[in-house]
Amino acid sequence: MTALERTPLPAAAPRGPWPPVEGVAYVAGAEVPRGLLAPLEAAFGRPPRLLVPGRDGALPSDAVVFALDDLPGRRFLAAGRDATVGPPTVAVAAVPRPAWADRVVFLRPGEADPAAVAVAARAARIVASLERDRARLRKEASWQRAVLDDLRRVDPVTELCTREAFLDEVQRAIDLAHHTSTADGPAVVRFQLRGALRLRDRLGSQAFDELVVQLGHRVEGAVRDQDVPARLADGELAVLVRGVDTAPATARIVRAMAGFGREPVVLGPARTVAVAGGLGWAVFEEVGSPQTAEALLRAALPRWPVRAAAA
Repeated sequence: MTALERTPLPAAAPRGPWPPVEGVAYVAGAEVPRGLLAPLEAAFGRPPRLLVPGRDGALPSDAVVFALDDLPGRRFLAAGRDATVGPPTVAVAAVPRPAWADRVVFLRPGEADPAAVAVAARAARIVASLERDRARLRKEASWQRAVLDDLRRVDPVTELCTREAFLDEVQRAIDLAHHTSTADGPAVVRFQLRGALRLRDRLGSQAFDELVVQLGHRVEGAVRDQDVPARLADGELAVLVRGVDTAPATARIVRAMAGFGREPVVLGPARTVAVAGGLGWAVFEEVGSPQTAEALLRAALPRWPVRAAAA
C-alpha cells in the first residue's frame, strides 16, 4: 500500500474569494480532524490527503504537512523515529525528515479557517525555500573551500605542490619515520634556478613560467608515484623522496637535476635558454633525523653548482 492515502471526505467546502494555494495538503495522523477538513479544502481547492503513520513514503516537493498543535505531536516530530516517545496524536514517522521538517504547520482544529490555512501554507513554503537556499549556499561554500584548498596546495603554473603543501607532506613523512621502522626515512632534493628574478625580467613572465614548467616536467619524469615534486619559490623546485628504497631514488633525482645544465630548454623556434643553478639534498638519517620539515629543508639548501653547458 502507498504511504499517502486519500481520506473519505464530505462534500466540497465553499472556496474563498482568493486564489487557491498551489500544491497538495497532507494531514499527519491516523485521520483528518473534522475541524481541518473544510478549511484545508477551501484553501487548496482540493481535498487534503492523509499521511498514514508507520508507512514508508516521500512527499512531493510542494507538499505542506498540517498537524494538530499538541505537545505529544511536537515531541514526536522532534524525535523522529525515537521509540521511547509515547504514542503521538501526530505521526510522520515514515517520511524522511529532510522532506518535511520545514513544511509542518501546526493548527488548532477549533481555530483553523481558510485564510489562516492559506497564510500558514505560504509561510511554510517560504521557510522551506529559505532552507533549500541555505543548503545550496552551504554546498557552494563547501565547494569554494575545496577550490581554495586546491589553490593553496597546487601551484597554478606547474601544477606541482606549493611550498605549504610540500612542508605538510615532509612533516608527515618525518613523523612516520620517528614512529615506525617499516619505511626508510625521507629525503629532500632541491634545485634553485640561478638569477631567477633577472631571468624573468629578461625573458618575460610567460616565457619564464614556461621554462619552469618544462623543468617541472623533467623532475616529474624522474620521481616515483609515492614521491612529491613541488615548486617552492619562483625559480625553485624540490622533491620529497619517501617510502622504501629512498637512497637509490634520491640518487636518481639528484642526477636528473644535475643534468638540467646539460640540456637547454627550448621555448620556441630558435629560442633556447641555458639552465644554471644550485642543487642540494638531505637524507633524514644522514642529517641527524630532524624533527621538523623546515629543518630537513634547510639541510638540503642548494650548495652545489649546476653549470650551463657551453654554447
